[in-house]
Amino acid sequence: MQKQLIGDQRLWRRVPGAAAAILWPLEVILLGWDHGWWVGAATVVAVAALSVLLPMRLPVSIYLVDLLESLLRLPLWLGWLLLVWHLSVREPVFTILGQPVAGAIAVAASAWLLTRILTLAARLLVRRTTVRGNAGGA
Repeated sequence: MQKQLIGDQRLWRRVPGAAAAILWPLEVILLGWDHGWWVGAATVVAVAALSVLLPMRLPVSIYLVDLLESLLRLPLWLGWLLLVWHLSVREPVFTILGQPVAGAIAVAASAWLLTRILTLAARLLVRRTTVRGNAGGA
């Protein structure tokens, strides 16, 4: 039972980062940088909040969570590389010393870091502000 609870917690802790790696670059590509960056940030916050509020118990083995993470690690990084490509080739808004690739790498790295910060902050805020029936008493 304890392994199952640990597996559930690990799964829901990893979902927002994985969803952001797919959704944020996709939203920037579809909507452009002007609208896509803030829609992507809002999506990250929404997915992080929902990962705390929605199903707390999902019958997933801890070993399956680890296997899925190892299999999906490369495709999730490809989402960020797709964002670098889009910002350097299709929408070269950020140029550093005349090089749009350098600006695109800096912006994508900043978005990746912002994803981590937003996910952590949103999950912590939702966890602290929501009252659930499973409050641990003495």
